[in-house]
Amino acid sequence: MRARSAFVILCAVMLSGCYPAYKTLRPEASLTVNDQNRRPLVGARVTLVTNFYPHRFEQSRDTVMSDSIGVARFSERKKWETEVMMIHGAKIYFWNWCVELPGYQTFDSRRIPVTKFEATTVVTLSPGEPTPCQSGRR
Repeated sequence: MRARSAFVILCAVMLSGCYPAYKTLRPEASLTVNDQNRRPLVGARVTLVTNFYPHRFEQSRDTVMSDSIGVARFSERKKWETEVMMIHGAKIYFWNWCVELPGYQTFDSRRIPVTKFEATTVVTLSPGEPTPCQSGRR
């Protein structure tokens, strides 16, 4: 009887099309900020932006300042989510970088064609006028 009950419950779950998924909301990542002479830039505002497909909405922003060697570090964040087996039923997360520092042009990886997010990245900032990081949809 127990086996039959378990089978019925399993069939009901499968027919509903829902299933649990352990998703990475933010990867463990680090970004090193340098000037054009490869010297570390301290105090740069480094933002890791989390978006998701299919809607491309911004999920979250996490910001830290670069340290004395120009490095900004982010710890991993994961969570269980319920997904649905149908078109647009699953979230696919992706990430972008934004680096701001007064006196330097802003680096925003959404403005350049990037095929793959690199969790360990080195960015070289050029002198110039900073612009605000974009927000919202990609």
